[in-house]
Amino acid sequence: MSIDKQLKELERLKTKGVITEDEYQTRRSAIVSSGALDKKGSVAGGIFKWGAIGCLSIVGGFILLIVLIVVVISLAVKGSSSTLQDGHGDFAQGGTATAQTAGGVKVNVTINNITDPATSTNQFEQPKAGNRYLTVAVTIQNTGERQTSAGEATLRTTDGTEYQTTFVSGVGAADLNFFQSLTSGGKTNGVVAFEIANGATVQWLKFDPNPFADGDVYFDKK
Repeated sequence: MSIDKQLKELERLKTKGVITEDEYQTRRSAIVSSGALDKKGSVAGGIFKWGAIGCLSIVGGFILLIVLIVVVISLAVKGSSSTLQDGHGDFAQGGTATAQTAGGVKVNVTINNITDPATSTNQFEQPKAGNRYLTVAVTIQNTGERQTSAGEATLRTTDGTEYQTTFVSGVGAADLNFFQSLTSGGKTNGVVAFEIANGATVQWLKFDPNPFADGDVYFDKK
């Protein structure tokens, strides 16, 4: 029963003398108080309801935003990866190859000379017992439109061992500066040296203009 109906019924009982004035006032106060509490609870419940809906909307929107970002990144990576391309050439004098890596960077590498074993004229820089030096003189050219660097080089032998470059003086030419920046069309010459085991056979030489993305230059030994 609504508050208005309760009050009217209470008024009717008073008029007929069913209840006294004191009973009327007591009951009326109780009815009015209970109505105020119901109204307050309704307002609070409404606030909680709409607050909960608002929070869920914010969380849902945030999750949707994350999903969209992931999708966009995935599409961008997929699209860019399709343009990344390794280049392959012969591990021999005159061998040349071009690779395209992230950002549209294109690098061409040409082998000018291979010395195996290489000898250093510096008596203090000699290979360890059981090892030998191998040097490769190269020209690296930026054939793309974006600035890049010479990158880094790795030599792999047929037993699966991979060697990083070593800096050796007295081998007849300046070491290649891997940190040198090359603008579009720019090129640099230098020598990369490796200390490898005696008897090891080269499988490939790799130049990596961008260690964080695909698109490398490989020179395969035939």
